[in-house]
Amino acid sequence: MKKLLANGSGDIYQICSVFRDNEQGSLNTNEFTMLEYYRLDFDIHQLMDDMVELLKTLGIEHQVSKLSYAQAFSQYGDIDILNTDFETLKSIAKTHGLSTDFEWIEDLQILLFTHLIEPKLQSIPLCFVYDYPSCQSALANVEAQIAHRFELYMHGVEIANGYDELQTQKEYQQIFDSEISKRQQLKKMVPAINQSFLSALTRPLPQCAGVAIGIDR
Repeated sequence: MKKLLANGSGDIYQICSVFRDNEQGSLNTNEFTMLEYYRLDFDIHQLMDDMVELLKTLGIEHQVSKLSYAQAFSQYGDIDILNTDFETLKSIAKTHGLSTDFEWIEDLQILLFTHLIEPKLQSIPLCFVYDYPSCQSALANVEAQIAHRFELYMHGVEIANGYDELQTQKEYQQIFDSEISKRQQLKKMVPAINQSFLSALTRPLPQCAGVAIGIDR
């Protein structure tokens, strides 16, 4: 889809089956159906509003809440997540009986979010959590401490993940190289970089925001 965007497709979507190797659990299966779509000249807040209209069309009209990642941690965990270092987060995790056996701070942030924040979101019908720490940027644009991405939770269950999309070949190459380096340090299997994808980005993606939405579980 990003190749098509780079080649001038304009707004684009697909609904397809997705297969993953590590999603099995009480709320996930390894195979599910996903809607993925991209809107040109949208930022993540416009895309969140667009998703609300989609949900209304589907008959889901609950009141919608929006919390930044930092607000969620401050409100529900009393943690200044953007300004708390790795060692301090380990101390906090220990007080909650959580593992601290992590190489990178983002993995511990995710664990704390899962145990401290997600349960508090169960009482909220629809909640967008946005502006993640830059270390959790994935394929989203970063500005200072913030990665411009969001997740949508329905009663505490994450069903969508959206980004202000990276645009240039160089940006994607840097992300791929960083992930490969991490996998090498952990002695994990290192996949080949998708050179076909990178080659397609000699013309950058237009400015756009995209989201993947789990239709079923």
